Amino acid sequence: MALAMACPWSADAQTGLVVPPNPHPFTAPATDDPLLALAGPVGSHDLFRAEIEAAVQNNALIDEARASEREALAARTQARSALFPTVDLTVDANRSLARNFSNDPGNIIERSRPEGRTDATASVRQRLLDFGAASSRIGAGNARVDAARSTTMGYGQDIALRTITAWYSILAQRLMEQAAVEYIERQSRLRAGLERRIEQGFSARGDLPRIESSIATVQTRLAGFRRDRAGAEAQYRALTGHDAPASLGRVPLPAAEVDSEEALELLVLRSPPVLRADAEARAARQDSRAARSERLPTIAAG
Repeated sequence: MALAMACPWSADAQTGLVVPPNPHPFTAPATDDPLLALAGPVGSHDLFRAEIEAAVQNNALIDEARASEREALAARTQARSALFPTVDLTVDANRSLARNFSNDPGNIIERSRPEGRTDATASVRQRLLDFGAASSRIGAGNARVDAARSTTMGYGQDIALRTITAWYSILAQRLMEQAAVEYIERQSRLRAGLERRIEQGFSARGDLPRIESSIATVQTRLAGFRRDRAGAEAQYRALTGHDAPASLGRVPLPAAEVDSEEALELLVLRSPPVLRADAEARAARQDSRAARSERLPTIAAG
């Protein structure tokens, strides 16, 4: 009778201790995940923005791209010069250093010549009709200026993305390194407690190698995390010119600008690589038109 009365109570108690199954396990909130707890704090948005802007402004690729912009502007100015008249100015000057008419001192003709003379000749030539060659060259110059500016924007985006990648690589490696250090500390405390239990005879010595193996494995991974962090910090230093800040943290994601396929297509068409390719195509078409026009005669007045 006592056994029969105890069994229902044990079954009820066991049923209360069992957690009901979750058909969607990944939907449960992970509130006790140590890595998520480490990545929870949000960093300074102003610091993140200042670091990215400094990396873009101080990078040598941006200086090279801006030099290409100035080169394209100079080429466009040269193409526009064909619309203005051409002025040729020639100046000839000569002067006699010495004369000696010892054989004929009374030579009036030679003595009447001046000791020096300067002649200036000027001519003006204005192009009247070239069948669109000059305008096509100017159009090609405008397109190349747009292509150079798009190249600068593309370099800026590439540098910004590489800096952001280095930023989050450093953050991830720091978090993994911190988690590994904390794990090693917990395992070391567990090993110390296990050694005391072994000395007291409550645990077997076979459990100690497993803990030591676990600590050695995590120490190996910790060395890898530190090596990867050093590589990410070196890349960050190469991009920004200084070391990564100590208060580096996660930055909130910006609001999404794409909410439809049309917005996505417009965003792609406005991207620097697409704008650069379109500008280079326009420049090639204008050069082709200019080459065809230059095969025709040019009418000029002067």
